[in-house]
Amino acid sequence: MFKLAEEHQNKAIEIIERHKLKKTCNVCYDRGYVGHTLENLVIPCHKCVDNEAIMKEWKEYVAQVPELREFYHEMFEEEHDDEEAEKDSETKDKKKIVEELGLKDKSREKILPGKTKEARVKNIEHRSKNR
Repeated sequence: MFKLAEEHQNKAIEIIERHKLKKTCNVCYDRGYVGHTLENLVIPCHKCVDNEAIMKEWKEYVAQVPELREFYHEMFEEEHDDEEAEKDSETKDKKKIVEELGLKDKSREKILPGKTKEARVKNIEHRSKNR
């Protein structure tokens, strides 16, 4: 099992102290972190610390240290996944806008031969199926 070395743990605590938002906190007792895990990882306080800034600075620190980069390689893979997810969400947003405006892609519509049923005929068929 991986255990974080003391020097890296102290660096994590320094990073947390730089990004404290409040001077006093009843959750972490003014330390900035709640405690440690079994791997010696520091758990930052959710109430008095800017977690996004901590993660950003921690990623920069981890990128510089090769032994940490091996353990935290998943953290860097998530960044690539997030970028792909943003692109997918942009295309979904565009599709939603097109649907809301009532615009349709003519190339995707399939034209079936034969007569089209009128609304009344469809309604009657729907009622008979539900009985």
